[in-house]
Amino acid sequence: MPLEALVDCSQRGAAPPGAVAVTFDDGYADNLDRALPLLRQAGVPATIFIATGPLGNHQEFWWDRLEQLLLEPGRLPAQLHLPIGRRELRWDLGSSAIYTADDRARDAGWTVEDRDCPTARHRVYIDLCRGLRVLSSESREHTLEALANLGGAQPRVRDSHRPLNATDVAAWADTSQMTIGSHTDSHPSLAQLPADLQLREITAGRDALEALTGRAVETFAYPFGGPDDVSGATARLARRAGISLACTAQPGSVQPGVDPLRIPRIVVRDWSKAEFLRHWSSWTGLPA
Repeated sequence: MPLEALVDCSQRGAAPPGAVAVTFDDGYADNLDRALPLLRQAGVPATIFIATGPLGNHQEFWWDRLEQLLLEPGRLPAQLHLPIGRRELRWDLGSSAIYTADDRARDAGWTVEDRDCPTARHRVYIDLCRGLRVLSSESREHTLEALANLGGAQPRVRDSHRPLNATDVAAWADTSQMTIGSHTDSHPSLAQLPADLQLREITAGRDALEALTGRAVETFAYPFGGPDDVSGATARLARRAGISLACTAQPGSVQPGVDPLRIPRIVVRDWSKAEFLRHWSSWTGLPA
């Protein structure tokens, strides 16, 4: 079902068993290139929540640029010092100051979901992800630029990580049963920012999408979407910005009386079909 229809039916207790809304966050180009043809073939509607910052600056998302700077082959100072807002953080990279192609191949299976970090660089990546998500876009860019200067290379835009561009957004918007929601401009943890910056992020993302599509954008997904990323004040600011429906990333099903500005969602990982079906049965109570 379309997201708006699912929420409406659920609020009234009228959603059919196993009803699902499909959503995508951030705005990667593979949503258009890979997912959209499959959705069309299956007749499945979907909503994509787009962070608009990369649309006009021809850059990857900030966490992907960070990954390039730290987890691609290269050389960094053994004693790494970086500004994080008003602080300076320090790490000892030791032997991982030099990171080779062989090292990259060895660690290719690592994700941020893993508890153990194979090198000091991976620990720095996790620390910086946590630190940068609570900064304004200007402060975050300052840190990324400082890291790029230390490594002597600027991140490139990889086909595998490419964000949507303005033409892509128009193509999605012109597809029947596909809708577009906003996801801020620079993808920060909103609740960690002052109210004025939260409102600026929400309205900037919405305004950019409305300008590109010529349509009102009233649906929204909170970046990261966890309990520390969405406060009551954040939800009120979303409503003030004209948002009527907003999704968190806090797990749960959409129940009668759900708050339309705090809709839960279930994250689907890179699972096999069999594993997905096992999860499906646990979520819905229906046989796979």
